[in-house]
Amino acid sequence: MNDGFFRGMNVTSRPAFAALALCGLGAAACAGAGPGPISPASAVTRPAEPVTVQAPSTRGSAGIKLPHCPEASATDTSGLDPRKNVIVLDPGHGAKGDPCQDRQTGIVDRETPNEPETRDVFEVAKEVKVRLEKAGYAVVLTKNRADEKVYKRQRSNTVNHSNAALAISIHHDTARPWDSWGEIYTQKVGLYRERPDGKKVTFGDSAVAAKSREYALNFARAREAVEGHKVAIKDNSFDNRSGVAPGNIPLVSLLSQRPFVYLEAGAKGGWTQKHKDAYAQGIVNGVKASVPPVRARPRGQAGSFQRHRSGQSQPVPYDKENLARSLREALDRYPQNDSTVTDLKSGDVIYSQGADKSVYPASTAKAIIAYTALQLGHQGKLGDNGAGGKFQLDDPIKIGETVLGSATPEGKLGGPPRPGQSVPARTLIKQMLIYSDNTASNHILDKITVGKLREVITNDLKLSSTKIERKYLTGDESKPLTTTPADMTKFLQHVHHKAAAGDGASRELLEYMKEATRVRFGERIHDDLSVAGKFGAKAEFKGEVKNWQHQIGIVEDSRGNAFTVAFFSSHVPEETAQEHYARVLNVFSSTK
Repeated sequence: MNDGFFRGMNVTSRPAFAALALCGLGAAACAGAGPGPISPASAVTRPAEPVTVQAPSTRGSAGIKLPHCPEASATDTSGLDPRKNVIVLDPGHGAKGDPCQDRQTGIVDRETPNEPETRDVFEVAKEVKVRLEKAGYAVVLTKNRADEKVYKRQRSNTVNHSNAALAISIHHDTARPWDSWGEIYTQKVGLYRERPDGKKVTFGDSAVAAKSREYALNFARAREAVEGHKVAIKDNSFDNRSGVAPGNIPLVSLLSQRPFVYLEAGAKGGWTQKHKDAYAQGIVNGVKASVPPVRARPRGQAGSFQRHRSGQSQPVPYDKENLARSLREALDRYPQNDSTVTDLKSGDVIYSQGADKSVYPASTAKAIIAYTALQLGHQGKLGDNGAGGKFQLDDPIKIGETVLGSATPEGKLGGPPRPGQSVPARTLIKQMLIYSDNTASNHILDKITVGKLREVITNDLKLSSTKIERKYLTGDESKPLTTTPADMTKFLQHVHHKAAAGDGASRELLEYMKEATRVRFGERIHDDLSVAGKFGAKAEFKGEVKNWQHQIGIVEDSRGNAFTVAFFSSHVPEETAQEHYARVLNVFSSTK
């Protein structure tokens, strides 16, 4: 979900704001509260620092001991149609919730009732949900009823765990007139909220911020057309608000890793049903202008891994012999080629050469490491978090002094992991899959342990010839790192079947492998193909030049057929490897 503390989060220092936790507990406690002046040096973003917490709670300002905020989503995000874009609607406010401290960032939060806004915007959210679902979207609300107590971390987790295409917070202001006022607040790099120790937690994901701004412009135009007045896009201010962490970004937007727009409308004098309908329609039109109902499949990206996207009751038959011949022509040009291709529906082997031959997997093994970490994370079995609770996938892992092969580009997923930085486990998993980052991989392997990985490989995946007993680029080649094309095929079949059965960890893995394919191959893959894969390469092994170039993955064509691919080739010139595997993958295309 996150970079820095969270995806795109960093922490900076400024003078502490006094008695934040006390504000809201009593008027006297707030006397003199408020932020001091910000110095230029304090506004410079630097890598995140870990929040010091004390189990089972963490200490707020002025010695007040605050509990950690709840984290579990209040609503069910399972069972969403993976073919559809997910829209999360966040109707503001709810039942009163006492101050608590977010375990991951240290920011103090509370939940405040605010009638009639609480019920008005919940009704609007329900109406928007009905209209969007009729238009083909998958829609989730962050709470089940208007007066439900739901903290910002819970709301943001609903957004992040559902992999929302867009999240919308819905509010109104009874001090402002409907017919002349409306505002939208976006995610923006550098916006922040403060912790009780005066340090800033800043938003730093430029890609998400760009989408938030793009979508906000769409919502402004859509709302203006319906409401008949100017709707401004601006930053908010939470300074000098009793019991509220100072800053200039809504907390739910800061904690969300997906594009977020925060809406305000005027409600002075009260709302009629006409106002609610107009607000709802403006939101619906803004969504439609921003994202389509069905997930687009850019070139080379994996789709939903649900067959029959084109509506057939059965996949359209293909010429098995012709496909096998085309694969042989594409693969057999290299001296060493150990590969398998299978049909995921029938289980038929389409192509096989050296299926049981032991091969060095290079970075393709990171798919198995990531699968293990995601499974353990989703099951709450990644160990304790050092604060008396279970380690979560969004909890930070501190990067050690040894940094090897940090391939994550600057500006992507928080940039390459750096010594001393705290990076959420989920972000490291993304880095190791999408950018094949060895530092990320090694830290994830440390977290799950080689022993637990061995257990999953043997008992869960039942891979008899796969051993992942060491880290990457450590120079220690005495411990095994081996697999076979047959084992990798079995692994991919296992992941595919679990994802189709609704397993969240497997679906998350395939989403990241989809992005890895897009990053590596760009537009080299034909439009009618959907590919989730992991690439691996190694030029030299034990002093011998090998030029290994490997590719594993799941390929769907537009006719509803799905295949596993496990290609292990040597002596492939590095400069032509992308073209080589693009050519091989495009063999499955009906447009070849």
